[in-house]
Amino acid sequence: MSNLTVTDLLFADDAALVAHCAKDLQILLDRFAASCAAFGLTISVSKTVVMCQGAVEDQVAPIEVSVSNKKLEVVNEFCYLGSCISSRASMEADLDRRIARASICFGQLRKRVWENRKLRLKTKIAVYTSCVLSTLLYGSETWSVYAAQITRLNTFHLRNLRRILGINWMDRVSNAEVLHRTQCDSMHTILTKRRLRWFGHLCRMPQNRLPKKVLFSEVSSGHRARGRPLLRFQDRIRDDLRHGGIREDGVEEHCAKRAEWRKRVYTRMQQQQKKRWRDKGMTQRKRVTDLVMTQTLQALKLRNAAQLLFNALFTGQSESGTRFSLNPVTLNCLSVILKSFCVETLLLATSKIYNENNPRTWKTI
Repeated sequence: MSNLTVTDLLFADDAALVAHCAKDLQILLDRFAASCAAFGLTISVSKTVVMCQGAVEDQVAPIEVSVSNKKLEVVNEFCYLGSCISSRASMEADLDRRIARASICFGQLRKRVWENRKLRLKTKIAVYTSCVLSTLLYGSETWSVYAAQITRLNTFHLRNLRRILGINWMDRVSNAEVLHRTQCDSMHTILTKRRLRWFGHLCRMPQNRLPKKVLFSEVSSGHRARGRPLLRFQDRIRDDLRHGGIREDGVEEHCAKRAEWRKRVYTRMQQQQKKRWRDKGMTQRKRVTDLVMTQTLQALKLRNAAQLLFNALFTGQSESGTRFSLNPVTLNCLSVILKSFCVETLLLATSKIYNENNPRTWKTI
């Protein structure tokens, strides 16, 4: 067991300093500024901001951090290396940004690609995958998204595919049929494949690499706030392995062989997607069957009741032996009642019964 403290994350000319309190952050920033000055570098104050994560907003004291006697701005959202980081550690801000960028990219290619009849569907899907999906899912290998967020991404994905195919919502084409025509995967399958491939890449890293150390480490101190904790990347990986039918025991040995791991992930995810659509189709068919049976029973009950009613009204006779009939007002009221049930067969049956027992004709409603 060894303790690992991450205080800085460096990438090219960008840097992120991490501390538990404002005092420690100020010390790190002063040392970093002194090191930059020693090499003739200058920190841009306008591009440097401060963000507080993992604390309740009402309990956070005003943070004052400065560089060269210039106070830094405190923000709730900040874009770092293409990803939007939020003070609440939520993915909503980043998803809004990704969907907006992908929508702009999709709209710019509408006339030149999607509505171009000279291009084959295979070419359009290739452009969509390389341009739109790559913009939408930038950095998705490390996303810890919830089911509602996956549904949101999948809705955007399927809407774009329907526009490419020229399918309207009134055409009643299922999502499974759309994915089958375009030979694309659902958003759940795409995200799972990306996360598991990145997980395999992390497992193949040497033991001294920082990403692998952070992935298999735990927090040594601190306490969890009340309520359900936020979804972590490890939790998301466990769910992906469970849904893919991959056992956690010995998973690092499988990840060591890159080609076999990629093949295993692809095969299992395709099987799970087919099973999910099959189960969903069976559930929808069962729902439709139950609905049809219920409506059929209701229609039969209404038909029998209406037949008894008409037999009593139109075939009944008075004490003097004369046949009685309904007046126009009662007949109109009965027609409105029958219309409210929307049973066409019932209306035809009642009109037939009336015509057989009354010499006058009654137009079918």
